[in-house]
Amino acid sequence: HDPKHAKEILEVTKEAGKEAVLWFSAEDWQKIKEAGLGEVADVNLVNLWPSCDESYPKFNTNQFVEKVINNATSAGVDPGSLVIEIPLFVADSCEVDDFGYSDAILDYGALPTGNGSILYDHGYRIHPLHFFSQTRADEKVDLAREYGLHGIMLHGGDGWTQDLYPWDDNSLINALSKKF
Repeated sequence: HDPKHAKEILEVTKEAGKEAVLWFSAEDWQKIKEAGLGEVADVNLVNLWPSCDESYPKFNTNQFVEKVINNATSAGVDPGSLVIEIPLFVADSCEVDDFGYSDAILDYGALPTGNGSILYDHGYRIHPLHFFSQTRADEKVDLAREYGLHGIMLHGGDGWTQDLYPWDDNSLINALSKKF
């Protein structure tokens, strides 16, 4: 994937009078900077993927998201064009597990309003797993406002990561909708 081609596509899209949108992972900010992609796109979507760098904060914390915002803006992304994408998966420090938010709440008994961590599985202590709880997701709305971002979004559910039903008080979308 040559970033130069992506830049050309974004430019042609804008020349056609359409909105140019770029999606990238939090760890790809240097590639975005080198190719000048962040300056071209009208909207920049950044996924909050966990870092394998142990010096990084956990991916569901404000410290991690602030680092992502700072990296994106240093790559030329205008904060007003930046959308933070909240994932629905569960992860340890680096590896993404094959289950998501609904499993964390329904199967692991994690608290929707907790700090976004799972420490026990059926009564047994496990290596900590992390996810976006309602509390962690709500904090990102506040950060988006503080930094003047374009917004936040939930990653769409797929086969192994799902939110709960929107009308369920424990769902992320339900909690986020109350912030607006």
